[in-house]
Amino acid sequence: MKAKCRAAGFALIGWYLMVPPVGGLSKSDERRAESAPLSSWVTLGQFDTKESCEQEATRSHATGAQQVNGSEAELQKRFGGVVAGKRPLMSIERLRMWGTGLMHAECVATNDRRLQKK
Repeated sequence: MKAKCRAAGFALIGWYLMVPPVGGLSKSDERRAESAPLSSWVTLGQFDTKESCEQEATRSHATGAQQVNGSEAELQKRFGGVVAGKRPLMSIERLRMWGTGLMHAECVATNDRRLQKK
C-alpha cells in the first residue's frame, strides 16, 4: 500500500501599514477619507509580524498628532527641511494633511480581501 504524501498548505501572512488617501482633502473631508475602500489606501511599509507593524503604527499616530496639532513654528523646527527654505518639499498645510493620514494608520494583513480592487 502506497502512502499518500500531502504537503501541508499554509499561507505566509505579512502586514501592511496603510493610511487613508488624504491628498487634496479638506478638514471636512477627513471622515470620508477614513471610509475610502482599503484598496485606495496608501501603503507606508510592509512587515513580517503584526507586532512590528503595530509598533510602527503607534509611532505613526504620534507623528501624525504632532503634525496636526503642532504650531507652525514647532513644525518648521521639527520638519524644517521639509517645509522651510527656498524650495520646500511641502507646505505646512500639506504636512498637516499627511499628519491626519498618519493618525489613522492601520495594519492590514497582506491577504485581506478588502485590498482587492473591484
